[in-house]
Amino acid sequence: MRRKNQNLRLLTLGVFFFILGLIIVWRLWSLQIKQFQVYEKKAVTQRKVEEVLNPQRGEIYIQDKFGNLEKLAARSERKIIFAVPKDIRESKKTAGELAPILEISEENLELMLKSAMSSYKRLKVDVSDEVSNKISAAKISGIGVEKEEWRFYPLKNLAAEVVGFVGFDKDKRKGVYGIEASYNKELEGLPGFLETEKDLKGRQIFLAQKEGKAVKNGSDIILTIDRNIQFESEELLKKLIEKWNAEAGTVIVMEPSTGKILALADEPSFDPNQYKEVKNPSVFLNNAVQKVFEPGSIFKLFTMAAGLDSELITPDTKYKDEGSVKISGITVKNFTSEVFGWQTMTQILEKSLNTGAVFVGKILGRENFLKYVEKFGFGEKTGLDLNGELSGLISNLKSGKDIDFLTATFGQGVAVTPIQLVSAVGALANQGKLMRPYLVDKILSENGETIKTIPQVRLEAISPETARKISEMMVSVVDHGFDKARINGYFIAGKTGTAQVALENKKGYAPDRFIHGFAGFAPAFNPRFVALIKLDNPKGIAFAADSLSPSFRDLTQFIFNYYEIPPDY
Repeated sequence: MRRKNQNLRLLTLGVFFFILGLIIVWRLWSLQIKQFQVYEKKAVTQRKVEEVLNPQRGEIYIQDKFGNLEKLAARSERKIIFAVPKDIRESKKTAGELAPILEISEENLELMLKSAMSSYKRLKVDVSDEVSNKISAAKISGIGVEKEEWRFYPLKNLAAEVVGFVGFDKDKRKGVYGIEASYNKELEGLPGFLETEKDLKGRQIFLAQKEGKAVKNGSDIILTIDRNIQFESEELLKKLIEKWNAEAGTVIVMEPSTGKILALADEPSFDPNQYKEVKNPSVFLNNAVQKVFEPGSIFKLFTMAAGLDSELITPDTKYKDEGSVKISGITVKNFTSEVFGWQTMTQILEKSLNTGAVFVGKILGRENFLKYVEKFGFGEKTGLDLNGELSGLISNLKSGKDIDFLTATFGQGVAVTPIQLVSAVGALANQGKLMRPYLVDKILSENGETIKTIPQVRLEAISPETARKISEMMVSVVDHGFDKARINGYFIAGKTGTAQVALENKKGYAPDRFIHGFAGFAPAFNPRFVALIKLDNPKGIAFAADSLSPSFRDLTQFIFNYYEIPPDY
């Protein structure tokens, strides 16, 4: 009986181990064959590493009259010395080794190494090859050298407000201000990635299959800015500001037939390479599009053009100037308070008579005047390809008050941007056609595709015949109104403006603050350029005719010589 029970136990144990063996075999079969692909996929996933491929940022170019290109914003590579604080055991010793190489005090280095809260700390940026080689050779634990693409502006201050600069948005590099910001999407490109496999020690498995997405590098941008005209404009503006102790200034040169911006100078300026050193960030703004001002007597050109185009006056229409005129009980005087008697419309512009502009405004009427102001593009953005453009202010013309409407006829109570003003004067030069101004000539993608800007007519402001008449009147202004902008042998069209500066946060104007402006084009009857010179609060000189006419002449002479434009007579 005992033997029988023993055999039964052995049989039971045998059956148990047999079944256990079957289970193990089945499980191994399941793992190795049935679920092989599942576990293989998990293993590969654990080994896979995704490496982000950063695109190269496109470069920005300016050109000359021959189409020769020069980099305004360029790619460059710099070396950075960094620390991984968690890998540094003795910060004092490490600081002592680094100090003579990096030329940073041991105390500062030790603080940097100890205070770093992250696993990465930059110690010095843009080091020389000599310094990086010394660091690499020293093999200091927790200290490394890396390369980084960065933005470099080889022409420094030249066209700084146009180009802007590249800064940071959190941890991402991004265009800030100017073309860098306005065309950031085109310039920055699209990142790619590369999926590969690494072993347990982090080493790449070179025989492993690689997958990913190709990087798309940023496009290059060629601006319309002419390097030589830009340089001349900036130098002229610096001299003007220094001579008249002005607060700021702007010069714009545009091709009237296309809207192509040949120069856009702003002062004060800055060096984009040193943007972090700038104490007053307002210098980053482009005053040509981001600052408004009352245009003063330059606006009389559009009042006169509206009267001519409406066939309500001719250049020879006469009115009697009595030195002042009353509007809603308010006396409006000429700037010099002189009385000139009978004057033609051309003489109104030559002498810049406020009373004459009011005379034309009354003939036009409020609605008709507003219609032409809007046809010249005032009150809305020009469409210039720079972020942050302002629309200007012409709401006074819709108040229903005669004083608001009639003072606007001589450029008071309305506010415009410099780019609006030069574009509107450009319409006078361009047979009445108002063009959209633009700064980007071409966009060149990595694959060779070229996108070229096509000139665009925004509005037909006035007829070609009216444009011809107003051009003749503007030539007479230069020849007879003031002769400081004249150049023998050439017809030059121009008009000055000396505008009051409105008080901030209250009505009225500052008694001792003015803005001087000169707008014109040449040669008058076959214009190659239209230009505006604006000077903020010059000291010691009363009229723009005196402060800016000689400078407009100098700029015009430079452009004539540069383009080899022959005389008119």
